[in-house]
Amino acid sequence: MRMRFAAIVLLQILLLTAIVAYKQWWIGTGTRVILKTEAIDPRSLFRGDYVVLNYAISTINLESLSTKETYGVGEPVYVSIQMGSDNTYNTVTAVNKNLPDNGFFIQGRVRSHYPNTRYELTVRDDSGSIHNLRPTWFETNKEGGRFTFCLDVNGRVLYYNRLEDKLPPAKCYETSITGTVEAIKMTTFDQLTVTYGIESYFVQEGAGKDIESVRNKGKLSVEVSLKGDGKAIITALLVDGKRVK
Repeated sequence: MRMRFAAIVLLQILLLTAIVAYKQWWIGTGTRVILKTEAIDPRSLFRGDYVVLNYAISTINLESLSTKETYGVGEPVYVSIQMGSDNTYNTVTAVNKNLPDNGFFIQGRVRSHYPNTRYELTVRDDSGSIHNLRPTWFETNKEGGRFTFCLDVNGRVLYYNRLEDKLPPAKCYETSITGTVEAIKMTTFDQLTVTYGIESYFVQEGAGKDIESVRNKGKLSVEVSLKGDGKAIITALLVDGKRVK
């Protein structure tokens, strides 16, 4: 009985050692790239000692890639990526069902593929200034309605409150605009969302909330190591280009 117990413990130790060794080999031999993160609606997050991550390459406008392919949920894809002016890989140049022959690419799985609607709002704030906002979703019959829009550091709409609902004032990370929606324009496009297995990352106890705040201010990027088949593993979180310890 003791021998059997010892054998089970030894097997578990060997398995854990093999997993750690494999990850270290992956990190050491893979190609390092830095991915740009995007803000997430803070009301939808579970606060804990991990950071929920969303990437600029997670949502892909297939129309801009001139592709008519259809993709099933869970289907593996290879997303070719390109470096932007900020030295992060934030632009998708192609989506392939087969392993590309060259270039930088990351392997993921399709989360959804559907026609989506782009909203462009003309909003007049309380001082009379006009703003053009692009929320990811909006109520189409709300021309003339009054809203508070919470924006990230890049001016993108994180979420909004309709003032007539008399909800508590929105708590915005960066800035907000309160005003009247004067016009709503809608265009439809083909959208693909992809997960890469790097959408969460455990951090030091108690640090998750602070890092999520930095992420929603547009200051967080993620260093990953890519294997030859495009699979990614996170090697570091970066705030303003400096590693988070």
